[in-house]
Amino acid sequence: MSYLQTFKSSKWFKPAAIILSLLVLLIVAILAIPSLIDINSYKGRIQSELESKLGRSARLGNLKLSLFPGIRVEAGDVAIGEDPKIASGDFITSTRVRLRMPLFALLRGNPQVDGIELTEPQISIIRMPDSRWNWETLKPLQEPDKGSAEMAPLDLVVTNGQFTIDDRSVTPATKKIYNGINLDLDNFSTRSEFDFNASMIVPNGQVGRLELDGSAGPIDRVNFANTPIAARVRAVNADLSSLESLAGIKSVRSGNLTLDAEIIGRLAQGLKMSGKMVADKLRLVSNVEPAPHPLETDFKLNLVSTGAPGSKESDYNIEIERSDIGIGKTRFTLSGQVSKLVTKPYLNIKLKGDNVDIANLLESAYAFGIGPPKGTTAGGVARVDLQAVGDASSPELNGQAGIRNLNFKSAGLPQAISVSELKLDCKPNIITAAPFKTTLGSRTAVDISALSISDYANQPRAHVEVSSDNGQIDDLLRIAESFGIKTNLTGSGIASLKAVIDTKSDGTTNSDVSISGQGRLQQAKLSPQGFAKPLEINQADIKFTGNSARVDNFNAQLGQSAASGWLDVKNFSRPDIGFDLKINQVNVSELQQIVAGYKSTGTASGLSASGKVWIGKVVVDNLSFTDVQGTLAYKDDILKLDPIGLNLYGGGYQGAATIDQKQKEPAVALNGRVSGVDLNPFLTAFMGQKSVIYGHTDGAFNIRGRGMSGDSLMKSLAGQGNILISNGKITSFDLMKQIEIFGKLVGLPSGGAGTAFRSLKTNFSINNGRLRTDALVIIMDDITVNGDGYMNLGDVITADYDILAKLSPTLSKRVIGSSDQQQQQQGCQILHR
Repeated sequence: MSYLQTFKSSKWFKPAAIILSLLVLLIVAILAIPSLIDINSYKGRIQSELESKLGRSARLGNLKLSLFPGIRVEAGDVAIGEDPKIASGDFITSTRVRLRMPLFALLRGNPQVDGIELTEPQISIIRMPDSRWNWETLKPLQEPDKGSAEMAPLDLVVTNGQFTIDDRSVTPATKKIYNGINLDLDNFSTRSEFDFNASMIVPNGQVGRLELDGSAGPIDRVNFANTPIAARVRAVNADLSSLESLAGIKSVRSGNLTLDAEIIGRLAQGLKMSGKMVADKLRLVSNVEPAPHPLETDFKLNLVSTGAPGSKESDYNIEIERSDIGIGKTRFTLSGQVSKLVTKPYLNIKLKGDNVDIANLLESAYAFGIGPPKGTTAGGVARVDLQAVGDASSPELNGQAGIRNLNFKSAGLPQAISVSELKLDCKPNIITAAPFKTTLGSRTAVDISALSISDYANQPRAHVEVSSDNGQIDDLLRIAESFGIKTNLTGSGIASLKAVIDTKSDGTTNSDVSISGQGRLQQAKLSPQGFAKPLEINQADIKFTGNSARVDNFNAQLGQSAASGWLDVKNFSRPDIGFDLKINQVNVSELQQIVAGYKSTGTASGLSASGKVWIGKVVVDNLSFTDVQGTLAYKDDILKLDPIGLNLYGGGYQGAATIDQKQKEPAVALNGRVSGVDLNPFLTAFMGQKSVIYGHTDGAFNIRGRGMSGDSLMKSLAGQGNILISNGKITSFDLMKQIEIFGKLVGLPSGGAGTAFRSLKTNFSINNGRLRTDALVIIMDDITVNGDGYMNLGDVITADYDILAKLSPTLSKRVIGSSDQQQQQQGCQILHR
C-alpha cells in the first residue's frame, strides 16, 4: 500500500484537507483584495494621514495597492510641502513612493501609514539666517500639544535621494547638491530609541562616500543636541570642503578624508570619539598646492559641552586622550585640551616627537599656511617636546626642541645653508637658543653667540648677538633673507660684522631695531631694488649705536659720481641721514635714470637727509656749474639747498635753491644773487639754442617754475628781480635803426649787426613766461633809452614796449642841423609808443 493511500485512510486526512482548503481560500481572498478594494478611493484619507504625521501639506498622484513583499500603497508624483513660514515650494518631491499600512486597518476603511519608502526623491534642505533648519519644524520633531497622543512609530526609507542644501545664514547664500543619499530609520519615534543607517556620495573629483549607522533617541524635541546617539562613522575619499558645507561651515580648506570612528554620547553634553583618519591632499589655506604626504591619525578624544543644560547655543571643549599623528616618515603624539572651540579656542596641549623628518614637515607646511618662502628645501632631524598654553593665535610654549644636521636652500641660494645643532629652550615668556653657527658653502660663516625671543605671544622682542669675518656680502644677504629679513638688496664684496641686534614689534607692521657694534665694507657693490646701476663702496667703516649708525672713511661711486666723507643714519625704519660729503661731479640726468626705478617701488617713503656737500661739477641738461657747496636737506621728495654757492659761466651764484619732485615735472625755486655771469653761453645752454644776447650780468631775483627742460621752465616762470648787463650786445635787433625810423631822422649811426650797449639795467616781474620790465635803462654811445613794457618768452619771443630815446647834444646837432639851438644843447628826445 502506498504512503498516500495509507494517509487517506488515517484519521488525520479529513482535518488536514479542511485546513488546506481554508488556506487556499485565504490566499485566493488575499490575492483578490487589490481587485476588491479601490485604493484611490482612500486617497483623501491617506493624504490626511500623511499631513497629520508630518505636519506639512501633501499631494499624492495615482495610487496602486500591492501585497508583496507586504501591504504597500504605491503613489506617483508625490510632494510634501515646505513650511510656509520658511519658504514657498516643496520640501520633498518624488516620482515613486511606497506607503506601508496594516491590512486590517485598510479592510476596516481606516488606512494608517506606519512606513514610508521614497525612491530617488529630491529633498530641499534650507538653513535660515538664524541658523535654524527647515526640517526642525516637521511635526515628529515638535513638542506634542497637551492632550494629544504621541505619534506612532514610523519606518522611513530613502533610496538614492538628492539633497539640495540652501544655506541662507551666510552672505552670499550658497547652494550645494548631494547625491546618492540612502537613509533607513527603523521604528522611528521621538519617545524611544530607534536604529538608523545613512550613506551619501560626497561631491568630489572622485567618488567619495560617507556612512553613518547606529542608534539614537529618544529625541529631545526642545534641544535636538541633547538627543543620545551611538554610531559608527565611516568616510572613504570624502571631500573636506563638502563635509564642512554639509555642516554649514564655509572655508577654503580641502582634502580627501578616509575615516572610521565610533561616536557615543549627547552633543549638548558630550561625545566620546575614537578611531582612525587619513587626510590625503590636505590644504588648509587657499592658492597653495596640497600637502604631498597624507596626514594620518589614530585618536581618542572627548567633546564636552560647556553650555547651560537645555541651551541651544553652546561652546565645546575637546579633551584629547590620545592622538598619534603621522606625516610621511614623521610621527608625533598629541594630547591635552582645546577649550572654547567655537568662540575663541584656548590651547593646553602637549606635542612630542622624536626623529622628526624636517623635509617631510616642510613639504607639507605650505599646504597648512606656514613655512619659509616657496622653493625652499630643507633636511635634518628634530626632537620636539613642547606644551602650548594660551589662545590658539598666540600660545605660550614650554619645553625643548632641537634640530640636528639642519640644512636648507632657497631659490636664490647658490648653495645650501647649514646650521650646526640648534637647541631651543622654550618658556612661557621667552625662547632661547644655544650658540650655533650658520654657513653658506665654504665662503661665509655667521656665528650666533646668543639668540632669544621674548614676549613672543604678544609683542615679540628678539635679541641676537652675531659676528662674521670677511663674509661675502651676497651670501650674507641671502642668509638674512632665508631667516625672513627682507633687504631689497643684491650685492657683492666683503663685509665684517660684530653686533648685538634687538628688535621689538608692536604687533603690527611697525618694529623698532636697535644695533650695537661695528662692521666694515670693502670693495662692495650694492644694488637696491630699482637702481639701474650699483652703488660701489670701496670702503666704509660702520659703527652701530642703538637705532643709528655712523659711517666713516666712506668712499663710494654711483655712476660717474665719486663721493667721500662720512654719513650718520638715524632711525632705521624711517631713515634720517646726516652727512658731510665731497663729490667729484653729479650728472642730474644720469642720477635720475639710476634712481627712477627705486622711487617707483615706494621704498624711498619716509627717507630724509641733511648735511654739507661740495660738488666739483654739476651738469643739468646743457647747463653746468662748478665748485658747488652748501647745505642740503631732503624730505618728502623736496630737495633744498640753503645756503648754496656755485660758479657758473665766469661768474657766481649765492643764495638758495629748492627742487620739489612730488609731481612728474619737478618744481624749481631760486632766491639769490648772480654776479659776473657771461650771459651768452649761459642762455645758450639754458634755452638749448644759440642766444642773441651778450654781456656780463649781475642781479638779484626770486623766481620759480616747473618743467623738465629749459623751454618748459621758461614758459612757467614766475617771480621778480632786477638785472644789470654790462658791455653787452643784442645781435638780432638794431635799436639805432628803429629810432631813426620812428623818429624820422637821417644820419644816425647804424648798429649794423645789432645793438651794442654799455649797460642795460631794469627791474622785472614775470608770470607764466610773460616778462614785464620797469625802469628799463639802456645806455649806448650818444643815446640813452628808457622804457617799460612786456616780453613773451617761449618758442617765438615777442615784445611790446613804450620807449624814450634821448640823443646826446653832439648826435642831435648832426642829425637835426642848427635850426633848434635848445635841442642841440639839451639833446633830441624821441618818444615811441
